[in-house]
Amino acid sequence: KPQKTIAWELGIKKRFSSMVNISLAGFLDNMDDKIVQEKIGGTKQYVNKGESRIQGIEAQMDITTPWNLDMGMSYTYLSSQDRADASSPWLDSEHIPEHKAVFKARYLFDFGLTTAFQAIYTGEQFEYDGSDKITIGDFIVCNAKLIQAIPMSQKFTTRVFLEIKNMFDEN
Repeated sequence: KPQKTIAWELGIKKRFSSMVNISLAGFLDNMDDKIVQEKIGGTKQYVNKGESRIQGIEAQMDITTPWNLDMGMSYTYLSSQDRADASSPWLDSEHIPEHKAVFKARYLFDFGLTTAFQAIYTGEQFEYDGSDKITIGDFIVCNAKLIQAIPMSQKFTTRVFLEIKNMFDEN
C-alpha cells in the first residue's frame, strides 16, 4: 500500500543584518501505512508498519562575514512514535534520534578555492529486537570538501572537488 502523510509546519525566518539569518520552525507529520525496511527471513524488505507521528522543532542560524567566511548552526528536536494499529500502544520510532545538531563553515579564497567543513551530531536512537528496546549510542560525523573553480570562458566555469565524508570513520 502507498504511505499516506499529512504534514504541518509553521516557521519564521528573520534577517538581523546583512550577516545573520535565523529561522525557527515547528512541525507535525502523521503517517498511515508507513513504509519501512525490515529484515524478514534474513532479507531486507519494504513493509507497511501502521501509524507513525513525528513532531519537533528546528532552529537554524547562518552567518555571512565580509571576510569570505560563512558559518551555520542548526538544531533539531524530534519526538517520533509508531504503532501497528489503533489498538496498539505508541512506541518510540526506530532509528530516529531525539536530538540532531549541525555545524558548518565555508571559506572562499580569492583564487577560486572553497574549503568547507561540516560536523553532524546525531543523538542516541533505538531499535527493537522483539520486545527488547536496544539503545544505539550518539555519534558525530565530520565531512570536508575542497572545491576549485576553473574559469573556461567569461560565461562558463567548471568546478573540481575533493570530498571526504565521515573523516574519522564514525559508525
